[in-house]
Amino acid sequence: MGQDQQKLTADLIGILILAGVIRVAALLAVHHLYPDTYQLGITWGDCFLCIARDILAKGLGQALGLPAKPIGFPLVLAALLKVTGDSLTAVRIFQILCGALSCCLIYVIGRRVFDRTTALLGGAIASMYPFFIRQDVTLYAESFFMLLYLGAFYFLVVLLREGQVRHVYLTGLFLGAAAAVKPAPLPLLPVLTIFLLYVFRTSGRASLHLLTGLLAVPLVILSPWIIRNAALGYGLRMGDSRDGITFYYGNSRFAEYYYFEGVDIRERYGDQWKEQLNLTAENSDSAYYYGKAFEYIRQHPKTALRLFATKIATFWRMWPHKTYQPLTILGYALVPPLGLLGLILFLPRNVVLGMLITTTFLLFTLFFCVYFADLRYRIPVIDPFLVLFASYSIVAVRSRLSNACQHVP
Repeated sequence: MGQDQQKLTADLIGILILAGVIRVAALLAVHHLYPDTYQLGITWGDCFLCIARDILAKGLGQALGLPAKPIGFPLVLAALLKVTGDSLTAVRIFQILCGALSCCLIYVIGRRVFDRTTALLGGAIASMYPFFIRQDVTLYAESFFMLLYLGAFYFLVVLLREGQVRHVYLTGLFLGAAAAVKPAPLPLLPVLTIFLLYVFRTSGRASLHLLTGLLAVPLVILSPWIIRNAALGYGLRMGDSRDGITFYYGNSRFAEYYYFEGVDIRERYGDQWKEQLNLTAENSDSAYYYGKAFEYIRQHPKTALRLFATKIATFWRMWPHKTYQPLTILGYALVPPLGLLGLILFLPRNVVLGMLITTTFLLFTLFFCVYFADLRYRIPVIDPFLVLFASYSIVAVRSRLSNACQHVP
């Protein structure tokens, strides 16, 4: 084993241990502070654990919460519960392992794009980043999704450097798997394909590989779920069937309560929240909610624009809630501005990759803010790169200050 390989192995082991220990400690602390398991996302009415258990008990056709939620994460949990005998501890270990491996992937990507120092700093920041820790100790799909999404981005970085066909298909494979967990990558697929077609500008055969790997492969991965939803009368849906009500949440009086007053009307009024907004309580069809949302936008265009601006601010805010500010404001608030600074410094160094990441940031911001924006949705798709570029900005600024000091008489 060469010296570089030994350093790589040692770095990865160190980051894996650091991230794992911090997440275990955080999980124990959260269990102590919040004995109510609702806070950990394991007793919600449509939680992923409940869906996974329903899949084992009733099968996919009758499982609770389906087809509202994408199937990838509940299926993985169902398999894990089947093997471990319904062990919640195994689920928790899986979540923590996904988070720790994501930190390792951030290091590996950083080493590919930057250097060892930047990569190590990025992996260390990711291990201690409060947003990542919070999602890794709560039973969200984001931890597993982020691992798959970062895997896709790793192969994308290799593709941009080496241009080998197999990396096209590996990128598409991981993006398709990530989309089966959360549908967030779906709007990225055509944009990424067009971007790479322009970057490579190669022969028809190479273009066909790009189209096949980045569009057809994810579609094949999602096709069983699409066919299943269509057979049950839910239409050709690739992911979440609640897109209509999600659009309504972000463009209606519901959004006014949520974004302007900080009130979730569902919690305030319980089962009667739809009556408060003059909705048909039994109607859950997406077309109905799209219609209501567009009606609101036509009747209140200025408020709709204000809501859109507020959603952008919410999506890019630096801490999850005011109660978190005194304790963790540095951990939350330093990474986003440093990350954006690092991206600006990086653009002249690698225009293609820098523009791709900038496009990704803008696309996800627009996509989520058109629908329903929350900080939690930003974390797995944008924050890993903010962490990397924050570490790059720290190293770059330190290097420039050091050089400047050497020239001071």
